[in-house]
Amino acid sequence: GYVHTGSEDYGYYNNVAFVPDGTLGLIADPNTVRVIAFDPRRYNDNIEATVNLPTGAETGGIYITPDGTHACVLQFDPAMQQTSLSRVVIIRLSDYNTITYTPPVNTLFHQHCNIAFTPNSQYGMVCNNLLNANQLHIFKVRTDLNPGSLHQATLPVGAGPVRTYVSPDGTRAFVLCTGETNSDKITVVRTSNLSVETTFTLPDSRFDTYGSSGICLNNIAFTPDGQWGFIGDP
Repeated sequence: GYVHTGSEDYGYYNNVAFVPDGTLGLIADPNTVRVIAFDPRRYNDNIEATVNLPTGAETGGIYITPDGTHACVLQFDPAMQQTSLSRVVIIRLSDYNTITYTPPVNTLFHQHCNIAFTPNSQYGMVCNNLLNANQLHIFKVRTDLNPGSLHQATLPVGAGPVRTYVSPDGTRAFVLCTGETNSDKITVVRTSNLSVETTFTLPDSRFDTYGSSGICLNNIAFTPDGQWGFIGDP
C-alpha cells in the first residue's frame, strides 16, 4: 500500500507520527506545505484529511502529544536567516483545527530541532537555535486561544540548544546544548513547574560534528525507569 495525495516531496528531516492507539498517522509534506492524515490500518484509500499550513516557511518534523489529541508541526526558514519564519503549527486532531505559535522574541528553528511535551500534554517545548540566544521556548498546546496567549515561558539554557527529550517518568526534560565547543552541556528542566533545575557540562564532549552549521544528529536515550540517560559523543 501507499500514502499518496498528489505531488509530495518529503524532506530527509521528515518523520511519520502516530496517535497512541495507532488509528491515525500524520506526515508533513514540505513540498505542498501541508499535513497528510491517514489511516495506517488501510493500504489503499487511506487518506483521512489534508491540513494546509502557513506558507513561506519550510515544513519539518511533526510530533504528537502523549494523549494523542494534538499534533505540532515545526516550520522554519530553510536558509536559516529569517527568524519570522520560525513557528509551530498546532493541530487539534478531533477536527483538524489549527493555530500558529510564534515565539515573542527573535527565534531561529533549525531543521534538526524537535518538539517535546510535558507528560500531561499541556505544554510543548522547542529550542531557539539563534546564535547566542540559548533559549528554550515553552507554549500551550491549545487551538482555542489567541496566538499571542500561547507562549508560556522562555527559559535560559546552555549554549547552542538543539533538541529536547523527556525522561520516561515525565519529571524532567533534558535539553541537548551543542555550544560548538569541546565541553558541551545538558540543561535539566523540571516539568512540574517549567523551570531550569540545573545545567551540567560533559568535559571533552562535542555532540555535533558539523562545526558552524549547528547541525546535531545526536539524541538522548533513557532506561525505562528514567534513572539513567545515555548520549553518544562523536
